[in-house]
Amino acid sequence: MHDAATKIIAIGGCRDGNLRSTMALGLAARLSASGRTVVLVDCDPVATMMPLWAGVESRIATPAQSTSLDKLIEPSATPGLSVLTLAHAKTPAWFSNFPDTKDLFEKISNLNADHIILVLPTAIDPMSASFFFLSDIPVL
Repeated sequence: MHDAATKIIAIGGCRDGNLRSTMALGLAARLSASGRTVVLVDCDPVATMMPLWAGVESRIATPAQSTSLDKLIEPSATPGLSVLTLAHAKTPAWFSNFPDTKDLFEKISNLNADHIILVLPTAIDPMSASFFFLSDIPVL
């Protein structure tokens, strides 16, 4: 699967406003401050504040671009912290854009970082559930 040195943390929740993005950004900032590289993966089409909070311009991944997700990663002003946006409020349901869940998770897990933090949407859909259970550290 993925490099054992890379830890994948999936942060999910059952309803809006339960601080998923805030927790993810705080954790990412702390990890990057300790010298680790972190990629925040924003998978929430409703709460798309992650790129703004991290100080990057959001570029939304599409199925055609999923073979080169590393090219869509936006470095932030914080050393070691980058953002990858897989969802946006202006796009249709994000999971329908990527029909092969396992393949997409594999591509995300192979990104070059010490930690990959997935911010999952509130909707419990097959892809969110898969990402949650495939991660090294699920946080609900």
